[in-house]
Amino acid sequence: MGGIFICYRRGDTGPYAGRLRDALSQHFGTEQVFRDIDSVDLGERFPRVIEREVGSCDALLALIGPMWMSIKDDAGGRRLDDPNDYVHLEIATVLRREDDVLVIPVLVGPTSMPAAAYLPGPLASLAECNALRITDENWDDQLKRLTGRLAKVVEPRVMAPLPSHHAPTPPPPERSRHQVAAMAMWGTIAAAGISGISAIVVGVLNHGDDASSSGPTTTTTETTTTLGATGWPTDVTPQPSASKLMALLPAGYDGAACEAVHPPATGALATVDCGTVSTPGGPANARYSLFADQQTLDSQFDVAVKDNSLLLGCPNSGDSPTTWHYSETPDRVGGRIACGADNLGAALVWTKNSDLLLADAHGLSMDDLHRWWLETTADAPGR
Repeated sequence: MGGIFICYRRGDTGPYAGRLRDALSQHFGTEQVFRDIDSVDLGERFPRVIEREVGSCDALLALIGPMWMSIKDDAGGRRLDDPNDYVHLEIATVLRREDDVLVIPVLVGPTSMPAAAYLPGPLASLAECNALRITDENWDDQLKRLTGRLAKVVEPRVMAPLPSHHAPTPPPPERSRHQVAAMAMWGTIAAAGISGISAIVVGVLNHGDDASSSGPTTTTTETTTTLGATGWPTDVTPQPSASKLMALLPAGYDGAACEAVHPPATGALATVDCGTVSTPGGPANARYSLFADQQTLDSQFDVAVKDNSLLLGCPNSGDSPTTWHYSETPDRVGGRIACGADNLGAALVWTKNSDLLLADAHGLSMDDLHRWWLETTADAPGR
């Protein structure tokens, strides 16, 4: 069959899969771009279609959004671990091929590229594939880059423009914060708490999307900028706010773990997205933003909480969102915190008033994330 196979989860990256299909169809022809909702006839047996199409495609695009790694099935297991899960089946099938089929992970928004250790065995080699990141802001540039790469293996078949009533689905509106994790336009779960100390009150927040359970990031092709050891590109003079933000990050991040976000989050002086931190129990990904004043910091924290529907209590506490206090000086308010979790993962969002810092961190375990937060923020020396 040949052509391009788009692998995605409808509840995770469905809108972007539709936009990609519309755009790529204009260049390569509709018959050469496979997406299940458009390309599977009524009555066809889906596993057979996957085997046929994935087994013969020239390129597979694996769309990875914030919910891709962590979304669970009805029994509570991670869907990606199920050999019968269609996303698992599609990627495992293409990776088993012995030819040089092109496989491109397409990271949607701030999602991190999963490390091999976080992937099921049959999918582990996906982490070796260089990835492309797409966002609403860089859509045109990255689509051009993607089309150019695909044209090396798929013969273009230019089509007439689609009529207006078939225009590509517009992108979902950008969310007020990241994601975090995870997660600006996708939202984020926030989960972590404060335990084992007196006078620390914490809460729990759940973002609309899952926390990515990805591990260390691999090399990606994207418009965000890889930072040097100082936290800013080596060929660019760092802005004072950007350098200050990098200096305020919790211990465990090296320069290669974080990327500057352009433009920064709403109202922020600077924003960075970071992959896995080296300190034990730390997040798989996180977003940090620096603000100019307390009012804007508090406002953006409120927006992050408002965007989420489920609030729970953190370990050893009940209120959420709430203020948190330093363990050695319980009368001193350190900032605000909210935590949460659902069947997609765990994350923690907090502010640190002394630094005018807003953080949104994501991990697999609420207990581990909570413990890490205590050690690096509430109980950290030199705060």
